[in-house]
Amino acid sequence: MPGLLVVGLGNPGRAYAGTYHNAGREVVERFAEKNGIAWSETSKAFVASFDKGWLILPNTYMNCSGEAVGPLSRRKGIPPEQVLVVVDDLYIPAGSVRIRSEGGAAGHNGLKSIEEALGTTAYPRIRIGIGPDPGGEARTQYVLSRPRPETMADLFEGKEAALAALEAVLTHGVSEAQKMFHGG
Repeated sequence: MPGLLVVGLGNPGRAYAGTYHNAGREVVERFAEKNGIAWSETSKAFVASFDKGWLILPNTYMNCSGEAVGPLSRRKGIPPEQVLVVVDDLYIPAGSVRIRSEGGAAGHNGLKSIEEALGTTAYPRIRIGIGPDPGGEARTQYVLSRPRPETMADLFEGKEAALAALEAVLTHGVSEAQKMFHGG
């Protein structure tokens, strides 16, 4: 069994650190730090092995994440249903988390890139709420901004919930983690 490939979506570099769009990347970074997992740099990603498989932080911009994820999943023999993507979501209120076993991109270009690279939408994801969606042309500026002081606590709460969701998925699997976080 090849294990899981856990993907933290975001943009590389200091200019994007702490932005809404980097929530997924920062959760996976925090998981690695908490568990003493060391990263290696490749041409398109930071990669780390751990007891359940692999962690990856694409070193591409968000919209090209699939360029790092697709080749690594194929090289490691990891099927799409074992590629777990941790990602921001404008349509979920800040502070909330949703675990899904599959689904569409919902307009998220990072997810679109991964779907193209994997050839399917049937891969699990942990979506971190960064909403409310400002809509229209303000959307891009919003996701690339840092939270205002009055919204910082909500984003922090969402990232902590996403870290707990990631740990639940790794320990119990997607279905059980969904029950834990969404009831049922």
